[in-house]
Amino acid sequence: AVIDFATLSIKSLLLFNGGAIIALLTFYGNVLSKSDSMKVISTDNLSNAIRFYIIGVGAGLLCSMSAYFSQVLFSELNDERKAVCWGNFFRGLGILLGLISFIAFMLGSLEAASAFHQNAPSRFGFILRFLGL
Repeated sequence: AVIDFATLSIKSLLLFNGGAIIALLTFYGNVLSKSDSMKVISTDNLSNAIRFYIIGVGAGLLCSMSAYFSQVLFSELNDERKAVCWGNFFRGLGILLGLISFIAFMLGSLEAASAFHQNAPSRFGFILRFLGL
């Protein structure tokens, strides 16, 4: 049951972040085709939101890889002490990456929502500038 829940969580993180990217790109393409719409939408906020969602997808993929490594170590490594040590390391790393993916989704959603306020400053753009994105 725990592995099924973890698998569902990882798939959900990837689906939400990836789906949000597709939805925003589709919306943005529609907005570009209508010149009147550009006056009320902050493109900086939309591009920041997409960046956050990309971070979320990347963290979700790394989370999936960490889960795989953790399970391989727990089940196939002959040295039990090393298996537990490294398996727990990758389990913890996977949990951390899953949290990063979720936080990136939330920040991206807040950034996308603020794009609809005229002249709205980017609320979380400083995080992306800090990361060099």
